Amino acid sequence: MAIALTLDDGPHPLYTPQVLAILDRYGIQATFNMVGEQVSSNLPLVREVAAAGHTITNHTWDHADMRAYPLARVVSEIDRCNDALADAGQQPSIFRAPYGYWTQTVFEACAARSLNPLGWSVDPQDWDTAHVSVQRIVRTVLRTTRPHDIILEHDGGGDRSNTVTALQIFIPELLERGFVFTAV
Repeated sequence: MAIALTLDDGPHPLYTPQVLAILDRYGIQATFNMVGEQVSSNLPLVREVAAAGHTITNHTWDHADMRAYPLARVVSEIDRCNDALADAGQQPSIFRAPYGYWTQTVFEACAARSLNPLGWSVDPQDWDTAHVSVQRIVRTVLRTTRPHDIILEHDGGGDRSNTVTALQIFIPELLERGFVFTAV
């Protein structure tokens, strides 16, 4: 019963190390969808994520809403993030669109850069830090996760303390239920 855990919008100097410690404690590989601006200021942390065996993907330069962007601008977002990741020795083969906003142009940009698009199937809305509690994150993940699902979580982009706490609760429970975590 394989599932994948993905973490968006990092790396973050406070939350990413906490997430890495949890993943290490349970021997889990995850997928980190990194924003180029965050990568540039946290290169040692990117290297740490890679050294721990996690997958690193491109999540644009600045997490822009690209629904109205022309192809050249979408490609620029991808290229700038790829350049930042290259500085940490990474060459991603996967792309996650910010907000899950997939347009024909975004798909064309992925194809132009030979990047595989990555979505998700479980969204506990941990990104909504003003309205979503630890309990709601945990409840959503535990109630909705099925074999082959991709769980969306965040290690950057704001206060992720609820996410860190939720991971400590739902990961052991999912393992107890027989799920196996795999990186994408």
